[in-house]
Amino acid sequence: MNSPFKIRPNAGHERRRQRGYASMAMVAVVGMITLFGLLVTYRDAMRSHESEKRSQIRLDYTQKEDAFLRALVANVPNRAIDAMRDQSRSRANNLTWQQIFNEAIEMANAEQSISAQMLIDTGLQDAIVANPGDDDIASSGSIVTPVVGSGGYVNPGVTQSSPLLLDSRFSDKLPDPLATNAAVALDDSLHPVITHEKQFSAGWNTEADLSVDQYPLFNRIPYPNIRFGYTTPGNRFVAKRNWWAFSVRFGGQAAGANGDEIAPLLTKHYVLSIYEVPSQLPISAESFMTVGRHADGTLWSNVAVDGDISAGILQTEGGFALPSGKLSGRRGLILGAGTSAGGQALRDDFDDLGVRESIFASEDSDTYGASLSANSGRVAFVPISRGLDFYRLPPINETNTISPTTWDEYSTGAINCRTKVIVTKVEAADDQTPTRLEIRYRAGTVEQVATLERGVNWPYAGESGGDTVPFQTEHTENGRKALVVLPERLPDYLANLGGSTPDVNNSLLLTVDKARDPNILEPVFPSVETETVVVLKESADLTPWAQGGLSIVTNLRLYFADNFNIVSTNPPAGSGVTGEFFPPVSVFAPEKRFGTTLKIRPVDFSGQVGTLSEGDAVPFHPLDMKAGTHETVTGDLINADLKPIVSPAQLPPIYLMNWLVTVEEIH
Repeated sequence: MNSPFKIRPNAGHERRRQRGYASMAMVAVVGMITLFGLLVTYRDAMRSHESEKRSQIRLDYTQKEDAFLRALVANVPNRAIDAMRDQSRSRANNLTWQQIFNEAIEMANAEQSISAQMLIDTGLQDAIVANPGDDDIASSGSIVTPVVGSGGYVNPGVTQSSPLLLDSRFSDKLPDPLATNAAVALDDSLHPVITHEKQFSAGWNTEADLSVDQYPLFNRIPYPNIRFGYTTPGNRFVAKRNWWAFSVRFGGQAAGANGDEIAPLLTKHYVLSIYEVPSQLPISAESFMTVGRHADGTLWSNVAVDGDISAGILQTEGGFALPSGKLSGRRGLILGAGTSAGGQALRDDFDDLGVRESIFASEDSDTYGASLSANSGRVAFVPISRGLDFYRLPPINETNTISPTTWDEYSTGAINCRTKVIVTKVEAADDQTPTRLEIRYRAGTVEQVATLERGVNWPYAGESGGDTVPFQTEHTENGRKALVVLPERLPDYLANLGGSTPDVNNSLLLTVDKARDPNILEPVFPSVETETVVVLKESADLTPWAQGGLSIVTNLRLYFADNFNIVSTNPPAGSGVTGEFFPPVSVFAPEKRFGTTLKIRPVDFSGQVGTLSEGDAVPFHPLDMKAGTHETVTGDLINADLKPIVSPAQLPPIYLMNWLVTVEEIH
């Protein structure tokens, strides 16, 4: 019987065996592909890790370099000031550029990401510091050199630095050098030197737009391209630029396993600048200042402000609007609702994270109507303020200084006055009416001394010759014993004594000397009713001081009894000033009063206003004024037209000073 089925022995086993053979081949192929892929992935991962390592160390060096430069900006002004102080020459080793750069490395912690002591203090002494950028920088000399030449650390920005100034790689990228003598130039290469003996050079001038022969100490130069809005970048402002060029080498200190450089050695060239900026804004203060509202809560009225406003901490109130210019604060800005500058609404949160960047993006600009010093990174704004010491003669004569301009000469108003009137005797302890004056004045470069004494050679106003003497005494209507000063009489009076013209005797100090008479009361602040005060009369026409101006400094309370500097004249030729020109004047007194009668009088004020007050506890209100009655002049009686100084011809002999410190790369 034939079977309907045919069975081939082992047929199924053969098929399984064939399929198994095909699976093994596939596994091998896939395995090889996978292994190759893993090798490629591993290689790419290693390359990525190496690239990340190199990028990280480059970033680390960049951060250390930035911290180093910021430390320089913070430290150099202090060392420049110390080089002006008494006996600085005897401690010159501590004020060298080498020491300054060493201190900057230490301040920036540019050697290590974390110090060994900090690891111990935090209990992490056994930790592995995985920062390849850490390096033992033996001294600043291993990373800092002059841009051109060998030896030293900087090329000073003076005309003697001809190898740098004539180098074709840098000559058109550098600021104008200043002219000075060989001794100052040498010191400037060793220490940061700020002095009046560094001045603009006619042979190297490309930035100043007025004659540097006519205005050698300060001129109009462009404001740097920084975000701190003391004024708008590129605008002309009155200043002088001191600078030093140096090179910084970072990278190359860390090497890979094979000795290859992880981050190649990179050299960058920088210019560190200290701009000397005389106070020139319509309103400015080093301390906490409020604008837009009086202390009694009333809003400003009849007040026009043209230009920028700056303060240590600046607060705006009452919807304050600045038609042209910017608002800047060194330590803080408090912008009240409705604040605007240049027609731009300002936001109080402008400095919050992301807000500033958003504003810049929407404005398509790196400038904004409000700014803080911290916005600019490698920038510092340093007000030179001595407080009440500004009004007093210093107790010592500074000598043996590195800078030929001493610190007191640079920062104290009293010591710079060419004419000094000192009360050396009074009626009695309970009557501070002056009876003897010592008058120091200039005859050429020599200081001469004259004495006025009641009953000897100082006639009263009603006596013969009394109407030509520029100093008198009176008991004011408000009960004060006063030294009356009549500036319009001063030029002829000094000329009769053999003194120089008003362009030399251009500043007046009014003070007392208790050492000459124990009955004299030393002035205090606030003034007490028994002290001597100063009253200004016959001061409407100050045109004899049109060339160079007139400054008055006193540590006594000062009263404006009459019109002051209301006669205009022609602006000096070549000054860049057009229109009405008044002699540049400045009046420095810890307290000012308007009027000496028992009636509150209106005040019309034009020019600039500032303060020497320090501290942030109580805000300074720049347009709060007191009458002779000691009562506040109400806002409706104040008419103020505040405008900036736009030319060195408008600078008075004595002014407040600021330093703007920047560091910029030479590309």
